[in-house]
Amino acid sequence: MPPNTKKTSPSPENRISERLLEAVGGTEWIQRAEMIVERNGTVRQAGADRVDTKLITTFRTACEQSLYCFLRGVLGHQFLDPALHKPVCDWLTTIPPYRKMLLMPRNHGKTTIVAQGLPLHMIIQPAEKNRYFRAMLGTDVRIVLAGETEEMAVRNLRYIKTMLEGNALLRALWPHVAWDNARKQAPKWSDDQIIVPRQTPFAEPTIRAIGVGGAVTGMHPCCLIKDDLTTQRAANEPPTMAKAIEWHNDSRALFANPDTDLEFITGTRWANFDLPSYIAEHDKTVAINTRWRRVVEDGQPLWPAKYGFPGAIEQLQKEHGLKFNLLYMNEAIGEGLTDFLDSELRTYRLVGGAIQFEAQASDEALREAVEAPAPEPGIPSRRGMDLYTALTLENLEYLRNTRSG
Repeated sequence: MPPNTKKTSPSPENRISERLLEAVGGTEWIQRAEMIVERNGTVRQAGADRVDTKLITTFRTACEQSLYCFLRGVLGHQFLDPALHKPVCDWLTTIPPYRKMLLMPRNHGKTTIVAQGLPLHMIIQPAEKNRYFRAMLGTDVRIVLAGETEEMAVRNLRYIKTMLEGNALLRALWPHVAWDNARKQAPKWSDDQIIVPRQTPFAEPTIRAIGVGGAVTGMHPCCLIKDDLTTQRAANEPPTMAKAIEWHNDSRALFANPDTDLEFITGTRWANFDLPSYIAEHDKTVAINTRWRRVVEDGQPLWPAKYGFPGAIEQLQKEHGLKFNLLYMNEAIGEGLTDFLDSELRTYRLVGGAIQFEAQASDEALREAVEAPAPEPGIPSRRGMDLYTALTLENLEYLRNTRSG
């Protein structure tokens, strides 16, 4: 073996199969193709005496044009299903429409695709064939990566940083997107912000991770990625839900080019009224997928490899009860479905004329909302606001007035 060659066993990170290249690249391959990365950063086909430039170029181009190919061939997500996740990826990367919401059942890969893979796919885009922004070099993208909490957003950014720092195939095929030593060279390389090597100076980082409610004043991203902004926490705390919806609406003002900047929203239903239902009812600028929303579609499991074995769906129904329709069918329907479950009711006792009960996180959230400063004059009216949010705010104002009186 040549001294400058690193022996690499086949792994999802540094290999790509003939089947995947054929499916995505539209090319017929006679022999199986396996990519290895040499110590000097050169990519070649395993077993070949020389570098097959045509094969490598075809593979790189296929990954640039196909998010699905990139996820499997470069990031190593071999668990993705071509029958399910390739159409999802193709729908996401078909621009326009510029605003999209991907509704999928819980644990069906949407965070892997949208919050982790999509930002990296944007960064590797060539200017002449950019799937997302016409004539823009991918490294010039500015993304706000949002989660229900900052911790969740930072976790997704941590994955992206790991790929840029240590994925040998990614760094070999697109060396211009990665620093030799990011922690020493990058202007920003922290838990919540990163800057990749780029040609155009911007005030904004390449990616900034932020939680719902985080301040983004002065930022002008060209892409907002909002991954599961309202989950169980918001479902159990109406003030938190209202806050998430308000933050979602306010974030739109950040766009420098609101007509062509991109917004990707992922979600699973967690409550009768949540961000996905709010968007579906009130925002016609957002395209919403009509397929891939239910764990069972047309009588068949949406993801057979994961939920196709006998009893899998029935077990989900037993585990989640009435919430099964929300979490796995994305439907707020079902006999007996209410705003709360009997199991979530709390008991109390009277002690000296006072009510005592065990405190919960939702109590603190309600207290903070009640004690928040009253709205200043000139705040826009609630005309056109959904009934749920309006009633929630009305109740909070009533409590404020009662306490101050």
